[in-house]
Parts: sequence; C-alpha cells; structure tokens
Amino acid sequence: MITTEVPKNWRHLQNMVAEILSECGFVVEVEKTIETVRGTVEIDVYAEEEIMGRKNIIICECKLWKQKIPKTVVHSFRTVLSDFGANAGYIISSKGYQKGAYEAAQYTNTNLMSWEQFQITFEEFWYRNYFQKKITKELDSFFEYTEPFLPRWVDKLSQEEKSGYFALKEKYDLFGQIMMMFTSHFSTLLSMKGILSGKVDMIPLPIKNITNYQNLYIPNEIEAILTYREFLNFIIEYGKNAINEFRYYRDLANSR
Repeated sequence: MITTEVPKNWRHLQNMVAEILSECGFVVEVEKTIETVRGTVEIDVYAEEEIMGRKNIIICECKLWKQKIPKTVVHSFRTVLSDFGANAGYIISSKGYQKGAYEAAQYTNTNLMSWEQFQITFEEFWYRNYFQKKITKELDSFFEYTEPFLPRWVDKLSQEEKSGYFALKEKYDLFGQIMMMFTSHFSTLLSMKGILSGKVDMIPLPIKNITNYQNLYIPNEIEAILTYREFLNFIIEYGKNAINEFRYYRDLANSR
C-alpha cells in the first residue's frame, strides 16, 4: 500500500484522500460546493484531470463512521454523481457497508471502498506520477556520486581524502544501485529495451526481497518498510545525508 498511516478523524481522511489524488496529478479541492441540476451540494473531495482535452472528474465521500454505511447514503451519492456528470465516485468507509449498499452501487460508477482499498486502487498511478518522480528529483545528485564514473574533482583530493571518499563510495554504492531501480530513469530504460512495454513495474517492498545483500551497507530500518510513502520519506532523508557527506569532499577539492 501507499501508507500505514491511519486516519484520525473524517477530516484527516478527507485530507489523506485529497493528498493521494493530488500526488497522482489531479487538481483537487476539499469540501467543494458544486452545482447540480437539483441545486448545490457540498462534497468531501473533488478531483479533476484533463487527458487529451477531455476532463476526468472524480468525487469522493469520506465516512469515518462507527457503523456500516447504509444504502440510503449510496443512493444519495449516486444521484449527485449522475446530476453533476462525474466520471467516477468513491465512498471511503472505515467500517464497511451494509449489504443493501453494495446492491445500490452495482452497475454504477459508484465504488465502495475501505481506506486500504482506495490506496490499492490508485497505488500504481501514484507510484508512477509521484513516487518515481520524487525519488528521481530529490536524489539526482546522490546518483551522480554513486555512479561508476568518478567526478573530475576527485583528482584534486589528497591521498587521505581520497581514502575517505572511496569509503563513502563503498558505503553507498549498493544503496544507490537499488534506489536507481525505483526511479523514472530506470523505467524509461526498461521501456526502451522493450522489457516493460510501457507498463509500470512497481518494485516490491520490503527491499530485502529484491536481492541478497547480507553484510553490505544497507540500513536495517529500510529492510522492514512495507509501504511506499514511509519508504520514500526514509530514503530521501538518508540519501540527502549521504549527499552532504559527498559534498564535503567535493567542496574540499573545489576549494583548491
């Protein structure tokens, strides 16, 4: 899934749903009042994107109730979807739905989901449009430091300084290689070679399942992370710390 974070209240759930849709590339508004053929209606989350000149509109209703959602809620939501002309609607519930609710949503563009199911629905879209791009952007200079070709400024370092620099390379090279697999650069390369055929292959978590790297420099904390947002936050912080370590030697060399 995208995150292990559990909504604290209905407003928090609204904001988390809006955040994921925004990161997927939608223009999002929370608690938006819309005009339908029957009058004005306030909806929890409104999301809109434009694909090849066509609008795609999603409406979400967030229900952090203590009981299951009845069919009356679904009927009302279906009416709003139909009257407004939205492409799809999602009701996200913390306690599930009554049997009649599922029947009311059948054969419509209304989707009844839990918070976990909502994440799974948008996970690949989010991975491609946010996760991969974020890693690629934030760790771009880190990948430059861990690539096989040495920067020219290394020649300006003293022998002792070079030893320190190469110790960093040894520490971070494997981490850099594995992180590169998560970037948009890697997906583009595989697509060009005909391996992905345009499809996004999500690298599975935890990363300890990717390859055998016992006794190598991979932080233990990263091994256990199962969700992509927590993984993203950790590796960006870890990677930026590594960048600062490399820049210490770069700045030493460039000061001469």
